[in-house]
Amino acid sequence: MAVSVPVLELLFQEKRIRPWGGRLVILGKQKVWTSLQEVQFYAQKHGCALRNLPEFPNPRPSAPIRLTDKQLFRCLGFDEVVSIDSSDFEGADVVLDLNAEELPASLHNRFDALLDIGVLEHVFDIARGFKHLHAMLKVNGRLLMFNPTIHGIDSSFFLLSPTLFHDFYTANKYAVQSIKLLRHHPGYYHTAPLAEVIDYKPGCLDDCGRGLDGCYWDVMSVAVKTASSTADAKPIQRHYAELHALGKPAPRSIEEEYYPEYLERVPAAARMPFGQGQGVHGLPALWRAAANEPFATVSIGPVAPKHILPEGRFGYVIDLRALGVFLPSDMPIDGTPVYRKGSPLLLLEDGKPLGPNHAMHSVIRDEGKGAFSHWGHRLYFSSSDNTDPRSNGRAYTLLAPKTLASSFRHLAWLAAKPPRYVARRARFGKLLSLFSKAGARPAANTNAGTSKAA
Repeated sequence: MAVSVPVLELLFQEKRIRPWGGRLVILGKQKVWTSLQEVQFYAQKHGCALRNLPEFPNPRPSAPIRLTDKQLFRCLGFDEVVSIDSSDFEGADVVLDLNAEELPASLHNRFDALLDIGVLEHVFDIARGFKHLHAMLKVNGRLLMFNPTIHGIDSSFFLLSPTLFHDFYTANKYAVQSIKLLRHHPGYYHTAPLAEVIDYKPGCLDDCGRGLDGCYWDVMSVAVKTASSTADAKPIQRHYAELHALGKPAPRSIEEEYYPEYLERVPAAARMPFGQGQGVHGLPALWRAAANEPFATVSIGPVAPKHILPEGRFGYVIDLRALGVFLPSDMPIDGTPVYRKGSPLLLLEDGKPLGPNHAMHSVIRDEGKGAFSHWGHRLYFSSSDNTDPRSNGRAYTLLAPKTLASSFRHLAWLAAKPPRYVARRARFGKLLSLFSKAGARPAANTNAGTSKAA
């Protein structure tokens, strides 16, 4: 439980977007891993004024000035700061076990903001913990939560998925302000800036399989208690609620969905990790290279307007499965400790490449200008001038490197189509021709094996 450099900068970003004040309650006594000099630096960087600066004896110019958690949050604009912990061994203002059945009446509807940096995952009765947090907040009070979602085995009872916060806030009529995935640099959890901040949207992790990568990941969530908010609604996880509403069975694994014949013929212990890391690890590198090394590039498109859906102010999204595209994406979901460089997919607008690729989804939605990202099975993108790609008269085409793994999945996708569909698509025949070239991949220029699909 500590205010680290990444948390400090995210707090300043939140303060700039949605200013705060009044009474703050902190779960647990927080160690402050930043100095007053760093606080002043990030305040200036994000254009935020500091208040209630404490006075210190003149230190050596290079000596960092350390703050307590109360001093820090009073500097950030709160008039009163109260800490709550299950024990008083660190000097908390209020001793309270969040597993307790009742919340003291003096804490009801008292606070304008509640900050949790790594506490809720230690509460065994997490539903009761949420209920107490709700009771402590005033109407229009803000929950600011920072909790671990990947790694940290045995450091807590739970690792909290972002869908927990989204589904709980939605079921209980909170106003969700933002949910973000926070990726830390390996070995620098408290001191280095974040390696990546990703806006979470429901469904964006549905294809993540084994996990993200070898780094520590946290989830930051911000929600506001409204006049109609409750804490009693027990949500069904969004993914399964959607399946239940549609009357569908639970989702199958990637192998079950795309390789039924492969599953029948190959023992489970010897399966190759096709596609996006859903198979068994530890197999010979030669097999993995043969399945995932590109041997040609295929052009797909133009993308029909019916496959393009709006996603934010300037953003749009394409479900690549509808086009038969199966490639590793910007989402690091292969389960290996090395962070993947990102998707090799390119997007063209009237034959000209768009970019930057691998862009943050918030940038795509709010700024646009051709930014795009291949994330899971979806392509998030914007047009070069922020016009609607469904009606601006331009052709949007994908350039996708072909691998054996992606080609097998493409064939399985085609096999599931009606015969009339396959017969009228030249892509099927051209894809088969790519297999004949698999043994003679061009050494330097992958465009030498380019095959265009109708």
